[in-house]
Amino acid sequence: MPIVNEMSKGPFSKIFVKNIIRFFIPVYFLLIGGIILFTSIEILSQIDEYKLVQENLLKENSMLIKNTLDNIYSDLCFMSELPEISEYYYNPEHSASVLENIFSSFVNNKKIYMQIRLLDSLGKETIRVDYKSDIITITRGSDLQNKSNRYYFKQLKKMREDQFYISEFDLNIEKGKIDYPISPVIRFGKTHFDTIRNQNLYLVLNFSGNNILKDIKESPDNQFTKCYLLNDKGYYLVGPKVEYEWQFQLASSGHVTFKKHYPREWGGIKNSVSHGHIKSKNGRFTFLKIDICEHFSSNNFLTNQITPFPCQSWLLVSHTSRKNFNQYIIAPIIKKYSIITFLTGILVFFGVRIYTLFRIQQLGERERRQLHYQFLNSLIETIPNPIFYIDHINNEFGCNEGFEVLTGRNRKELKNMKIEKLFDKPNQQKKVQKLGTKTVKVTETKLRYPDGKIHNHLYYKAPIISKGNNIGLVGVFTDITSIRETEEALRKSEHQLRQANKTKDRFFSLIAHDLKNPFHAVMGLAHLLKTNFNSISDEDKISIADNILHSTDNTFQLLINLLEWARLQEGKIHFKKEILNLSELIVHNIELMQAKFTEKELTVTHDVSYDLTAAGDKNMVNTILRNLISNAIKFTEVGGRIHIAARETFKFVEVSVTDTGIGINPEDLKTLFRIDKRSAVTDTEGSQGTGLGLVLCKEFVEMNKGSIWAESKVGKGSVFYFSLPLE
Repeated sequence: MPIVNEMSKGPFSKIFVKNIIRFFIPVYFLLIGGIILFTSIEILSQIDEYKLVQENLLKENSMLIKNTLDNIYSDLCFMSELPEISEYYYNPEHSASVLENIFSSFVNNKKIYMQIRLLDSLGKETIRVDYKSDIITITRGSDLQNKSNRYYFKQLKKMREDQFYISEFDLNIEKGKIDYPISPVIRFGKTHFDTIRNQNLYLVLNFSGNNILKDIKESPDNQFTKCYLLNDKGYYLVGPKVEYEWQFQLASSGHVTFKKHYPREWGGIKNSVSHGHIKSKNGRFTFLKIDICEHFSSNNFLTNQITPFPCQSWLLVSHTSRKNFNQYIIAPIIKKYSIITFLTGILVFFGVRIYTLFRIQQLGERERRQLHYQFLNSLIETIPNPIFYIDHINNEFGCNEGFEVLTGRNRKELKNMKIEKLFDKPNQQKKVQKLGTKTVKVTETKLRYPDGKIHNHLYYKAPIISKGNNIGLVGVFTDITSIRETEEALRKSEHQLRQANKTKDRFFSLIAHDLKNPFHAVMGLAHLLKTNFNSISDEDKISIADNILHSTDNTFQLLINLLEWARLQEGKIHFKKEILNLSELIVHNIELMQAKFTEKELTVTHDVSYDLTAAGDKNMVNTILRNLISNAIKFTEVGGRIHIAARETFKFVEVSVTDTGIGINPEDLKTLFRIDKRSAVTDTEGSQGTGLGLVLCKEFVEMNKGSIWAESKVGKGSVFYFSLPLE
């Protein structure tokens, strides 16, 4: 066979090569494209993360510098406002001694200032305190120097009252020479004005710059990034090498600057506003400008708008070389995805190889079973039940003529359809039996035939097993419509009988109780009259007679309702539809009960249009009105009011009987029209009714295609409504 020949050609058979071209190459190229996309996305993400880290690093250093400047400014303001400085104009010797002690305590406490000087208006040191290596030195007499030629004194003299002085960040110079070991310094100065003597004193604080530089050098940068601090001319204050720093003071020629190292990057930084990133052939640069004037002018803690003079600015720059960036940022990502690409390629290759071997085996099995299914197809044609089968190996579908009739489709149409979608199923399938895990599953379902009729079927579904493997599926349908219809009819009949018997048992229990009580009352009162007739007063005899009459009247009314209900249950009352004049019916029933209205001194009114008509059974409507009016009389106290009204609504006529009686509580209101429930409502005479009259009203109203309901408030009366269809 062809499949056997291909299998005999070894691992690189034609079918394997075909699958390599068909599956491996497209999938692998698609995989490479996806990996390139993910690599690009991760690289961009890493670049964004790198930028954010560098920005945060520079912001941290910037905040350290600005916080330090704020603290120095606070110290400067505090020291310049010392009252001893004002007294110095009047008593120099005494004030100098006091100020020397104050300055000494101050530098010893702060440990960040190298010197504190107080200069007179000519630039001569009047007080000087030095702090170095935890040693405080006070200079007096001839050792005090004249600083009139120093640049910072010349700047101090130019200041206005609303300014304070900040020098450039440079090295400390003593007696015209750079102080070694080199000591970076920033000088802060403030003028103390004496308007009376027209003299000025100048306070100068020499801040040790190592306190700032140390924080920058020790900032938590990583192994491949360097952080620099530059002045506004591009000189290194903190640089890549120690020998590059302070070149503007240490070197006489050939200054090494950031500007000289990276001229294009320097141009980009100078042209930017405040911060940013620059990418070039020299790597990636992140920079942040520190403008001292801008910082102090926007600082909220300054109560007086005092600005620095002159304005200074510094630059914080982080630099990652191109080599380091590629080595530590880009290379790990490319390496990771290259490994993923290689390993995934191997997996796809072996997956195609395994699929090829499986496919070869599958094709051979399909060819071997082709004759078997041809025999099976011939066999099932002889069975009358609808049958189908599916061959999972050959992906073939077969069925008999009965299945074509069931589905209304021919075999060519059925071949490419899923069995689950062949039928319109009005309800969910219900599994009724399962015989083992690999044997028959029996499911009962309702199927809609092509002619629109719904049939009940038992659906037998079983896998086709060969050598322990599931190679197909066979399904058989059996029509059980007539059986299920018979069963359903029997179930409904049994349920109705059970409900009817249960209701009647409850009903007759209530009726027996309600018949027994009035008879006991009548018998007791009659016995009382018989045995004590002569000793009972005429007034009591009349009262006893009234009670006997009331009990017998209630019992008679119950008997009438009971007979009506019994006739209704036996089907002896037939609905006869006719056009009813509601005004005539209501007036007729009021006249029938006029004696009862008079007895209880009730006021009866009605509001019904004479030409208002409805469709219904006259006898039933009379019974409904009679029961509702009778109930209103029973539950309305002497002197009360009863009002009967009718009005036309959409497609119905709505009749209402309103009384001013004792009312019904909400719990009893829910059970008024139920035969299996008895409410605890008692009338004005203290008697408790059965509620049968309202049950009868409900059944009669519903036979007339209407509805009945009630509204009530305890102590304020009740309203009973029922509706009848229009003509």
